[in-house]
Amino acid sequence: MSYQTLDTLADLYVPLLFLLMLISVASKLKQPTVALKEFCSILLLAGIAYGMMFADSAQSLWSQRGWDYSTHTATAAACVWYLFWLHKGRRTLGGLFQHKAVYVFWPLSLIAYLALMRYQQYHSWPDMLSTLLAVLPIYCIHYWATR
Repeated sequence: MSYQTLDTLADLYVPLLFLLMLISVASKLKQPTVALKEFCSILLLAGIAYGMMFADSAQSLWSQRGWDYSTHTATAAACVWYLFWLHKGRRTLGGLFQHKAVYVFWPLSLIAYLALMRYQQYHSWPDMLSTLLAVLPIYCIHYWATR
């Protein structure tokens, strides 16, 4: 595949995940409290990803080490986190999120996205892995707070 085709695929990954997240919320509109909680959960995850970006901009946390904070990685991880953990016990979209393949698919899709970003030279492995190591503990707190 050409660079442009792979670039398009990379550009579509997070928006498609976000669309799935919104469809999931929309499927719960008959339960407004649940839908609102899910939507706020999405906003909080996005706030974490972008909040870390702003913290990095203000404090040069990554550039001090010669790295770059990967907002792509943080937002993709937030989407995968939401789709993997927050739906594992909930019947949504006809049980799609309860299928056992989901537990393999979402993490593998994130790994494939990271590999694609590396191949396209968006970020280095240290950029992406350090970003994951920074946001995952906060996502864990988010998970325990929203259970």
